[in-house]
Amino acid sequence: MTELEAILQRLKAKSEVLAEKYQALKAAKLKVDNENESLKQQMIKLQQLIEQQHSEINYLKLAHAIAHTPEEIANSKAILTKLVRDVDKCISQLTD
Repeated sequence: MTELEAILQRLKAKSEVLAEKYQALKAAKLKVDNENESLKQQMIKLQQLIEQQHSEINYLKLAHAIAHTPEEIANSKAILTKLVRDVDKCISQLTD
């Protein structure tokens, strides 16, 4: 009977160790999942920033093609920016 009790004690100890490892892995997975979600959000923000920068580059290229002096470029950029805002506003009104 003592041999059976010893086997049960070892099984119980091993199951407790497994339960602890499971809880540790579960906590680590939750941490990694949270970090993954945070990185996805950061990636989305960076992609939006890249798109904005590409738009800005295109505006500047267009403004530079239209005007050659710094004053003309600034004026052309302001006009193009206003036009883009107006178009974006119209699009948002149409989607509502």
